[in-house]
Amino acid sequence: MMGASGCTAPLEAEVDAQASDHTELPTMAASYGLSIHSTVVTHNEEEGTQATLETHLFSLVQATQIGAEVALTLQPCRVLLPPAGGHQGTVDDSTMQLAKPSSASAWLVNAEAGYQLHSDAFQVLLGVENVAPDEPLPTEGDDERVIDIDDDDAPGFSVHFSIMRVYSGLRAFQSLSGQPMGNGQFAGSVDLEVEHVIYGDSNWLVDAKGLAEEAASNTMVVSEEHSFVLSPLDAGEAASCTDVLAVQ
Repeated sequence: MMGASGCTAPLEAEVDAQASDHTELPTMAASYGLSIHSTVVTHNEEEGTQATLETHLFSLVQATQIGAEVALTLQPCRVLLPPAGGHQGTVDDSTMQLAKPSSASAWLVNAEAGYQLHSDAFQVLLGVENVAPDEPLPTEGDDERVIDIDDDDAPGFSVHFSIMRVYSGLRAFQSLSGQPMGNGQFAGSVDLEVEHVIYGDSNWLVDAKGLAEEAASNTMVVSEEHSFVLSPLDAGEAASCTDVLAVQ
């Protein structure tokens, strides 16, 4: 997957210089619904087949703007997963919303085509905690950093399938780069990196971890594209995931 990249000190200096020359900065809303659409095309070398995997992520983003600098806080609300091995998996909205909010700095940069929004990377953790951005995710379910976030007596969070639950840990780095759309929205591309670890499953006849590792060893990413839309919410500072999901 693509690595998440952050804004740098030179970019911050560029923002300061340009803000002094251009006073008509976009005014950001207090809260937004963030919709991310991820499309990944993979090739299975053993079977000689291709697959297109589409994932949709919905989050609440709260913004505090001071001039050209914006402090953003992201709260996951919902994920719609692609099928895995011909089976559709789901994660409960209530589980997604138990993830701790993630913060990132952002800047409004006056480029040739107009102001653009660039953010550092959010680090979203689900089913794990106390993992630094440069540390690998825990690989075993009995690691003290793996938490039973959905309180179902299993490590991590559960992905529900018709025949079983798969116990997982996840980290997603996501940084935004886009521009105002003239209707209060921002839209653009996402630098997205997702790590997923399986700790076990509820079906003793199936080895979900082993099957996932075997599939990964035979699969390569052919292409990927990640886009986002930020849509302002009427609820302002009082907005919640309920407001985000009501307009999806």
